[in-house]
Amino acid sequence: MQKHNKQWGSTSDSGFTLIEVATVMVIVGLILGTGVMMSGSLISGAHSKDVSKLAADLIIASSNFKERYGYLPGDLPDAANDISGIAAADACNYDRTTDTVAGNGLIENNTATGGKSSEMACAPVHLTNAGFIKGDGSTIRTDFGSVFLMDRATAEALGTNALVAIDDSIRNVIVFYNLPRNVVLALDEMFDDGVISSTTGKAIASDSSVDTAIVPFFAIPL
Repeated sequence: MQKHNKQWGSTSDSGFTLIEVATVMVIVGLILGTGVMMSGSLISGAHSKDVSKLAADLIIASSNFKERYGYLPGDLPDAANDISGIAAADACNYDRTTDTVAGNGLIENNTATGGKSSEMACAPVHLTNAGFIKGDGSTIRTDFGSVFLMDRATAEALGTNALVAIDDSIRNVIVFYNLPRNVVLALDEMFDDGVISSTTGKAIASDSSVDTAIVPFFAIPL
């Protein structure tokens, strides 16, 4: 009778050896690890594109709004006369004769007379009702946080945990809150010099965010 001796590491018709199983597990682990990294990179890239597109859309929408009405969104006097969906009594309709904050070219964080909302709060209302952007008509957001259109002085004052000093040549900005660093870098490369900084360039990050994973405050020129 012929005897068959099975030894570790030898091949057999009955199944895989430990060495073969270990090799397969290592290969599967490498494939899964690469897939996870690629998936994370794709998601990160998609977020960067979404935020950059929103920034570009807001700049174009604001420019087109000004071309149509002669004023920036939020800064338009007597909006009820021009924009469907905004009534005379609305908080975002400024009376040209009494609400002197409107029409000066700045999207200010003020409270106009007669219980009106601030121009900063009214900017998305004007843009949405005029059909330049889509949304709920009161807020603009990314997947990470709020987005506001505002004047330079307001942005400097609202730059919490920061010593924000925006270039004096810039009158208004778009401010993004709580963006991941890689998304901010993509924005800075698109609209400035590709360097996240609180002191240089025309796109400004909050001072505390230069070396952090999340940038609390980032402003680009409008």
